[in-house]
Amino acid sequence: YGGGGGAGGLIYKTGHSIASGESLDVNVGAGGRGGYASNNTGTIGEDTTFGTFTAKGGGGGGGEDVGTEGGSGGGSSYTTGTAKAATQGSQSGDSGTYGHGYAGGAGHGSGRDYRTAGGGGEGAVGEDSPASGGSGDGGAGYATDIRTGVSTTYAGGGGGGATSNGPNLKGVGGSGGGGDGSPASGTSGD
Repeated sequence: YGGGGGAGGLIYKTGHSIASGESLDVNVGAGGRGGYASNNTGTIGEDTTFGTFTAKGGGGGGGEDVGTEGGSGGGSSYTTGTAKAATQGSQSGDSGTYGHGYAGGAGHGSGRDYRTAGGGGEGAVGEDSPASGGSGDGGAGYATDIRTGVSTTYAGGGGGGATSNGPNLKGVGGSGGGGDGSPASGTSGD
């Protein structure tokens, strides 16, 4: 019954100058984890830093609870609750000005066969727990051609975990690398 984890924050700024010979500290934070049953809310991902820029870790998915805030917000479990906000855009300086992130999806109660919500991506919100079909899909990532010259999508949100009425009703991860939700109780998502 766990909601999908939110994507870590993404910062996109063109024309940022780095002086020849300048040394920059880079630290890549570890990813968080989606939620699972019995009120085990997922963990928030660690922050990633590049010089003065900070990309916030993604929000944890809710485990029979609402998700948590993060670079993009974690999706809620089936439990009725407000979607959790993305925090990347509220960071100080360029980290917020050029930051991207969207909220996770909201839960709508057990009346929807315990379907869970998807985590937010860098280009779209996570899907709320649906009224039919599988659990909510993760939000789409952010598309840019800055790295390869071809539009590529990064940082999709995680899909919501499988519902109680079948093991194949997990949510699909958002485009740009979002993991699919867990296909069965007690197992991790993709």
